[in-house]
Amino acid sequence: IWTVGLLDSSDWSAEWISDPILADVSNRPRTPINCYRSQLSMDPDNAKWIQFDLHSSRPLSSVNLRPARPAGLNADIRTVQFPKRFRIELAEDDAFKEASTVVDQTNADFPDPRSDDCIFTFAKHSARFLRITVTRLGTWDNRDYGVFLGPFEIISDGRNVAAEANVTCSDSVETSRWSK
Repeated sequence: IWTVGLLDSSDWSAEWISDPILADVSNRPRTPINCYRSQLSMDPDNAKWIQFDLHSSRPLSSVNLRPARPAGLNADIRTVQFPKRFRIELAEDDAFKEASTVVDQTNADFPDPRSDDCIFTFAKHSARFLRITVTRLGTWDNRDYGVFLGPFEIISDGRNVAAEANVTCSDSVETSRWSK
C-alpha cells in the first residue's frame, strides 16, 4: 500500500467548524430566536418601549409576552433578557394622553418565566394602541441589559391581532433573525 500526504503548503487550507450565528458577538447572549430584541445597554434602568397600532379600536382582554427562549430550552434554564419591570398600557391615541394601565409590574422585579407563555389577562378594554414600557431591563450576564421577547400575542375576542399591527419601538436590532 502506497500513501502520500499533502505535499504543497497550498494544499493545506481549512476553516473553523463553528456556528456563525453563535460566533457573532452581536448575537449574544445565546442563539437566534426570531423575535424582538432591543439594543443592549450598560444601564438596567434605560427605559425601552414597544408600541402596537391595531388600526382600529378593538376589545382587548390579554397579552402574551412570550419569553425569548431557544427551542427546546429546559424550563430550569432562565429566560433570555425578559423584562424585569414593565407596564402595559392601552389607548385610543398614539400619544397615550388618556392611557389605561392594564398591567403594572413597575414596583418589583418580575421573575423569569419558566414556560414559553407569560399571559397577562385584564378586564376587557377597547383600544387601538397597546404599549409595553420596560422600566428595568433584563440581563444575561449582569453586564449587558436589554429586552428580548418572542412573538407577541394581543388577544381580541379570542383572536391574536398582534400580527396585523404596525409596530414602533424605542430601538431594535433589525436583522434577518431579529425584528420588531
